[in-house]
Amino acid sequence: MPTSSGVAPVTGGAQAPGTPSATGYRWASPTTALVLAVLTVIVAAAVLALSALTQDSSDGLATNVPWVLVAVAFAAVGVAVARRQPRNSIGWLLIAFGLVFLLSYVGNTYAVIDYRHHHGALPLGLGAVFLGVL
Repeated sequence: MPTSSGVAPVTGGAQAPGTPSATGYRWASPTTALVLAVLTVIVAAAVLALSALTQDSSDGLATNVPWVLVAVAFAAVGVAVARRQPRNSIGWLLIAFGLVFLLSYVGNTYAVIDYRHHHGALPLGLGAVFLGVL
C-alpha cells in the first residue's frame, strides 16, 4: 500500500480568489462580450448604411436587411451565453460568426460602391475585396 509522503502533489488545484489561472482565460470576460456586442451593432449599422448607398437592386438595402438580422441574432445569443458563462466557447463562436459575417458584408458592399460607382477611386477598395472573401 502506498504511503503518503507529506508533500502535496502539484496539480493546479485550488487557488486564491482573484488570481488568474494558468490556462489563460483573461480575454474571455463579460466585458469583452459587451465590447464585441457594441462592435457588432456598429458593423451592422455600417452594412445598412453602405447598402443604402449602393443604389443597386441586387446588393441593396432590402436584400441585406434579413441577413444582417440573422447575423445580429447569432451575435446576440453569443453575447448572452458569453456574459453568463465566459468559459463556454459556444458563445464566443456565435459572436465570431455574426461579426465575421457582417464584416464580409461590409467588404462586399464597399467594394460594390468603390468599383461599380466610383471606378476604384475610393480608398481601401482592395482591402474591401479581401474582406468580402471572409
